[in-house]
Amino acid sequence: MKLLICTFASMVLAIEAAVPIDGNTYFITNRKYYYAKLTQWGTKSRDVGTLEDFYASQIWELKEDRYLKGWYYIVNGERPKYRLAKWGSGDQKTGVYKGNKYRSQLWKFESTSDGYYYITNMKFSKRRLAKWGGGNRDFGSRKAKNTDNQKWFLTPRFEVETDWKTIWSTDNREGSEEFSETIEVTTGLTLTSSTSFSTTTALTTSLQASLKGLGEASSSLSMEISTTLETGKEKTWSKTRTITFAAPAGKNYRVLAPRAKFTSWLSQDNCEFTGQYKVEESETEFKD
Repeated sequence: MKLLICTFASMVLAIEAAVPIDGNTYFITNRKYYYAKLTQWGTKSRDVGTLEDFYASQIWELKEDRYLKGWYYIVNGERPKYRLAKWGSGDQKTGVYKGNKYRSQLWKFESTSDGYYYITNMKFSKRRLAKWGGGNRDFGSRKAKNTDNQKWFLTPRFEVETDWKTIWSTDNREGSEEFSETIEVTTGLTLTSSTSFSTTTALTTSLQASLKGLGEASSSLSMEISTTLETGKEKTWSKTRTITFAAPAGKNYRVLAPRAKFTSWLSQDNCEFTGQYKVEESETEFKD
């Protein structure tokens, strides 16, 4: 599904609409008030609405019910014990809840023709999430209508670019002796804009989800990410080792590692994952 957002002469700019994925995290933005992002700023039931600046409290994890497929709990990433809930038919009887799970906390994402979603409650099936004004608290649920203020866009927490990082290289094809050098090699997950993540809620799933469909190298990176983050301790997610590489005489030699560069609306979460390296030797120029 693609969202067409502007047209200039013959050029059309399209954005791929995100699909709800169990365990993935998203920013949820209103269609009419397009800077307004769903936010939980406290622990009271109505401490939820929208804000335009960027905060960790705007990260939401979608957890599909074990038996009711297609219905999701919308869990706050910064306060993972709180879920979006509806406790009555009134517009403002919508907020966050900490406690046992009920069907009034389950929501269905119904896609629209323009790349957004209506988010409908299970218990109050004629009620959708809505934003009826520009104020931060002008949020709740209203009777279903095909209006822009009831449409919401899902933006995954991470976007990703992948490439092969050159760890070390030397052209020793004219050499008559082996050439070696000792360097430090860092693998694993490292932050590029801060010293800690805004929240580690569903971090592994969120990183892996952004890699889906990017080819064989991304599948390998996804597995390495899962193994690396199993410890749950940020300090152990990267390792630096001192390694000596040696290029034989008559060889073009390089050391490459798969790399994924993750960016987020929250720059604090920008990070990079470097996988296990491989060595390539050639008697000619490398093709890429």
